[in-house]
Amino acid sequence: VDTSLETNEGINDMTYLQVAYGQGHNAYRDGRPVSACPYGPTQLRAQCAWVDGWHAARKQFHAPTLAQR
Repeated sequence: VDTSLETNEGINDMTYLQVAYGQGHNAYRDGRPVSACPYGPTQLRAQCAWVDGWHAARKQFHAPTLAQR
């Protein structure tokens, strides 16, 4: 995890959350479980963004095909 996210130094709020979301998305793609979220309770917004990214990737990669509907 980029240490600048831990302190939010030199990065605006939206970028901070977009990076966390992307990290969660990539974590799912790379086969890591949702429990691998590196953000703790003191970084609740980043934790939520990471988990949202993880779940979005899960939904994206497991979306039913037309034949499955």
